[in-house]
Amino acid sequence: MFLFVLTSCSNVIQQIKEKNREDYILSHPGVYDPIVPDKPDYVTHKFIFLEKYKVAHDWPYGFDICKYATMTLPKSMRDGTWYGSYRRLGDIFEYKGSTLQEVRVDGYPERSFDASYMSMDNHVKTWKKIDELGVERTYGHDPMCWQPLGSSSHTLVVRLYKRSLDEWRKALKKKLPDGVFAKKRIGNNVWLTQEFGLTPSKQNHVAGTFKTWVLPIGDTGYTYTFQLGASSESLNYPRTHAAMKKIFRHLIESVKIEELSKEEAAIASVKVKKLISEIEKYEARRTGTRK
Repeated sequence: MFLFVLTSCSNVIQQIKEKNREDYILSHPGVYDPIVPDKPDYVTHKFIFLEKYKVAHDWPYGFDICKYATMTLPKSMRDGTWYGSYRRLGDIFEYKGSTLQEVRVDGYPERSFDASYMSMDNHVKTWKKIDELGVERTYGHDPMCWQPLGSSSHTLVVRLYKRSLDEWRKALKKKLPDGVFAKKRIGNNVWLTQEFGLTPSKQNHVAGTFKTWVLPIGDTGYTYTFQLGASSESLNYPRTHAAMKKIFRHLIESVKIEELSKEEAAIASVKVKKLISEIEKYEARRTGTRK
């Protein structure tokens, strides 16, 4: 499996810290619960996907940060001086069987391709590996966005998987056969949905299964999955429960998947080819081969 990461070791340390924090949240319900306002503000995440689509969706401001690779780029230049910066998400593309996302920091000019790249494989796919104890374990399929509310027994999750709609349907039927399936159109998107009535939460779970909505990203073989978890205990917090359902509906309505025009696709293709060229140069330097 190809796994390319041209970043500092601080990213690895940060991932370990995030995993430890998630484990702590699950074992200490409510300790990091954010305030859930009746009228939340949202951050819009948007990027170019596989040189084919413009993808965007919202996420509540103040909730845990989604784990896309970000880019810090210059806002304006006067006389060669930087005046502030703005953030956006890098293009997501494929290379040698891996899914990568461009990431830049500290004022790289937008025209520059001397950048670093972060693997999205731990989100979009799974793989098996023998651990230090000799046990085969499955890794991957980490949520892209995840916010638990331990006190009111809610979770809000966004997943980006390299998994087709049919594969999702089979997986959901196998794991959760009691859910009610339907197809629902929201704007231009047709979702596969699976929903449940509220039941008591299980031990060591923040919330139970409630709503799962799955949307294919065009013809790419990838899907977005938005999930709202809740349990019968959530009804003890009626204001929060109503707010979370409203937030979930907003997230569903916010998803936009638009096919690039021929001109946009051509520009995206040229850019990705240059990005891959940088990766190949890095690999050549690392292995001592010429490129």
